[in-house]
Amino acid sequence: MQSLAKQNEEVVVVDVRPKPPKGMEARVSRAAKPVVPDLATLPRDMLLPESRTAAVLGTSRATLATLRCRGKALLPHISCGRAIRYRVGDVLDFISKNKHEI
Repeated sequence: MQSLAKQNEEVVVVDVRPKPPKGMEARVSRAAKPVVPDLATLPRDMLLPESRTAAVLGTSRATLATLRCRGKALLPHISCGRAIRYRVGDVLDFISKNKHEI
């Protein structure tokens, strides 16, 4: 009889991982995606990091690396060690030059 009772018992799985504090759920989800800035409101001389520039253009960081390595200055960049930065004005010019009207 005892073996039958053990077979019919339910197994309850409890998640013991700590939950983030209140308000941290939104911060975690925002950290995964870079915030896309409104370029029109930023000064043209301001420098954007590679991740923000990729988010503005709707591409990946690897695509920006490919554009840099082609040898043509399709999108001018600034290298500070390993960090890559793009001027807001250059990004706006790149967007306007590559805009195709339908």
